Amino acid sequence: MINHACVLIEAGPVRLLTDPWLSGSAFNHGWELLAPTPVSIADLSFNYLWYSHEHPDHFAPAELLKIPVHARDGVTVLYQATVDGKVAEFCRSHGFKVLELEDDRRYELTDGIVVRCGQHRGSDSWLLIETPGGTILNLNDCYLPSVADAQALHARTGPIDVLLTQYSFANWIGNEGDDAYSRALANMYLRILANNLQVLAPRFTIPFASFTRFSSRENSHLNRFTNRVDQAVETIAANGSCPIALYVLDRWQLGDTSHDNTSAIAAWAAAARQPTSVCSEPPSVAQSDLDLAFERYVTRIAQKNDMAAIRTLSAAGCLPATRIHLTDLGRVAVLDICAGALAWDTDTQDFDIAMRSDSLSFLLRHEWGRGALQINGRFHANYATLRRFICQTQIAFMNNIGRSYPATIAETEVVNPSTFILRVVDRLHPVDA
Repeated sequence: MINHACVLIEAGPVRLLTDPWLSGSAFNHGWELLAPTPVSIADLSFNYLWYSHEHPDHFAPAELLKIPVHARDGVTVLYQATVDGKVAEFCRSHGFKVLELEDDRRYELTDGIVVRCGQHRGSDSWLLIETPGGTILNLNDCYLPSVADAQALHARTGPIDVLLTQYSFANWIGNEGDDAYSRALANMYLRILANNLQVLAPRFTIPFASFTRFSSRENSHLNRFTNRVDQAVETIAANGSCPIALYVLDRWQLGDTSHDNTSAIAAWAAAARQPTSVCSEPPSVAQSDLDLAFERYVTRIAQKNDMAAIRTLSAAGCLPATRIHLTDLGRVAVLDICAGALAWDTDTQDFDIAMRSDSLSFLLRHEWGRGALQINGRFHANYATLRRFICQTQIAFMNNIGRSYPATIAETEVVNPSTFILRVVDRLHPVDA
């Protein structure tokens, strides 16, 4: 175990590193590692590097570029084949060999060591690693909320010996003060873990990819609900798998049933008790800079989509403008992708979502910005009207994974988007039938 979702798997001549995020913050000043990593990626010896998906706690470009230039031709990056090819091209441009993994296709890295990657829910992926010593499934963040979802995956992977899986939530789960529901959602992740274990039936399970804390004044309340490693260990043991808890730089040999989880549980508990090193608030972004960022945001949308079709959707009342209260500016930005510019208002009581201006700027400058916001939780939602914000930003969000409206984005995906935070909101604020 290196840290968080980063593990180093050694099998014969293959030394496979996964999802290295070893330092710094992620998701626009929203997350930090629960415990520091005492080594750099440049200190590690590996010849394969797998990235599960583009989220910055998995694909961290700054970490990748710490690998010395002279060592890069000795590393092959493994990544799911995607429509846009962004991650693969980025890695190639910096001197790495890249093997793009077709969905469900077996790739033999060397004699007896085979990997198979499966795409999941549009952007994530899992990796099955077959070795002479056993089969390992790295599930990372792949979300399998139902028994049927787990059964469908099991039908693809077959029996597995080791499961590496997330055990806590990794996103906004409600406004500050909605404690009962936030706790219920955190518990839901342990129930999902239990269901997955009963279906996938791994001999051993390593809980990982949840070793983070929320690190902003806007989201630090969410740390109270994070599931603990000891809870994950108890859930794993209660569902017929041998739990293997590992702390930073701990090692484990596949098949070793004598592993003692005590020290790792204690070490993670001690790390969780450390005060959150709340990131200093990023500087405010001027209204004029937000205006310019919005113009460029709309230009990108126009380049990648059929704006006439989007305007037709808007004219039908399916894309109402969204009101964004910028708490540090004391103003409301009214965002409508069919308008030529942001509108501004001083009525800060009427909003769909509240955030700092740097968060809106990040969203407008990066197509993945909406995704980062959902995960970092640096916002306060108006449960009754948040859907307007999600709909207005949905097309750019889907452009990030190479899709275009209406060619490859269905109308229902824009006007009735399926996102976790809307499912949270629907439970907190049910809409009358």
